[in-house]
Amino acid sequence: MSSNPRPRKFQHASMSQQRYFYVGDFSHRSCLSPLFRGQAYFRGWGFSLVEIMVVLVIIGLLAGAVTVGTRNYLVKAKQNTAHAEIATICSAIDTFYSIYDRYPTNEEGLAVLMQKTSKLPDPLLQQQPIDPWGRAYQYNQPGRNGAYEVFSFGSDGREGGTPGSGEEDIGNWSLKESSQ
Repeated sequence: MSSNPRPRKFQHASMSQQRYFYVGDFSHRSCLSPLFRGQAYFRGWGFSLVEIMVVLVIIGLLAGAVTVGTRNYLVKAKQNTAHAEIATICSAIDTFYSIYDRYPTNEEGLAVLMQKTSKLPDPLLQQQPIDPWGRAYQYNQPGRNGAYEVFSFGSDGREGGTPGSGEEDIGNWSLKESSQ
């Protein structure tokens, strides 16, 4: 008959709680699988890889839903910014007309609004206006529906575009439509 020494008790301190596990020969215990004979199974306080992956997938799904939901607000904000900047440019063009009794020509473009003259000690615009998509505003004289038009090609940078998609052109003609 072989003598089994009594298992030794070790203390493991983790945070504020204490956990005990045994080291020794546990072959006499039938409840332990053969894989763990000789030592007690000890699971730490950490998370498993599967648990971490599930949490990351849930966070990714939530981030995707928020991104899709806020995209329309971002597109609308850029369009509203373009409308406000076009209104400012139109105001500067109307001031130019009241001083010089003419609109800027296509050759002069919007650059003439940024120049100091004898009649204008301060320029009407401080810098070249850039639309929210990073491109310069366009100026045509005469315009489609008036003496001039100031417009942006929208997010796609090309003439035209599908209404409601954020790709449509935005110009001073749309200011008149929105005020009616």
